[in-house]
Amino acid sequence: LLLLLFFFRTTVSEAAPVPPVPTLPLSSGLVRMEENGNLQNSSPTNQYIQVTPSKTNQKGAVWFNQPISFENDFDIEMYVYIQSGGTGDGMGVLLKDSSETSTWIGGHRAGTLGIYGPETLPSKPVNNDFINGAISKSFAIEFDNYDNKNGMDYSDAITGNHIAYSYPGLPASYSAHYDGLWPFGNNMNVLKHNSVQQISLATGTWKKFTMKYSKAANQLTYQYEGLPAVSVPNFVGGSETAKETFASGKAYLGFAGATGANAGAVQEMAVTFTKVPNVLDMNVEKQISL
Repeated sequence: LLLLLFFFRTTVSEAAPVPPVPTLPLSSGLVRMEENGNLQNSSPTNQYIQVTPSKTNQKGAVWFNQPISFENDFDIEMYVYIQSGGTGDGMGVLLKDSSETSTWIGGHRAGTLGIYGPETLPSKPVNNDFINGAISKSFAIEFDNYDNKNGMDYSDAITGNHIAYSYPGLPASYSAHYDGLWPFGNNMNVLKHNSVQQISLATGTWKKFTMKYSKAANQLTYQYEGLPAVSVPNFVGGSETAKETFASGKAYLGFAGATGANAGAVQEMAVTFTKVPNVLDMNVEKQISL
């Protein structure tokens, strides 16, 4: 009996709590899930996606099947969850040009968050080495719960948990850093982080996150609960070597995350959605009133 109670208590402690607000229904016809991505049903109006379970070497993703158009303003509202008590690795929300339909989850785990190129590089890397396995033609906002200070997070004055945006599929988003004494060290892939915000992320509670696009200003603005809003100007168009241009005029909305090999640092990570325009032409209040 004691063993059964212990097992029950440990499994419950790893489960995300019920989302704090009614959520959009997340049927298999509405979203696609990759690898460890897993739909959780508390009730028809309290659903969430478990991006990764609290296990080592996991990665998962969820994507809405219908793209969002940049021809109109839009608001996206979601809640994100990272289990308390661990330190890695993290997850991120993505917008991916609708012309890209081959890569729905990154090829790597751990510090790449299931989004970016590899953590280690050849001794003389070329452009494709930096982005090998990355989700191409995308824009990502990461919720990174571990400071990979000798690798992906080597630069940009990062000292702990952080939120930042980047363009995972572009070689210009990365640089090389040799970690250790030559020739015994490793050539590491370093991500260029934009608008770094530092805040404790592993709270074990759901946190509100919003994204708003203004067509007139051609600007995306996002905000994590408790932090100032961040604006990304010239969001659509521009130089395709420096940023994703979203040439198709539409983008898929998705979420991806990963854990690493350290058994003491893994965490359950999850996301739920309360407003997604152009995908569901309704919000939570409308569906509840039906």
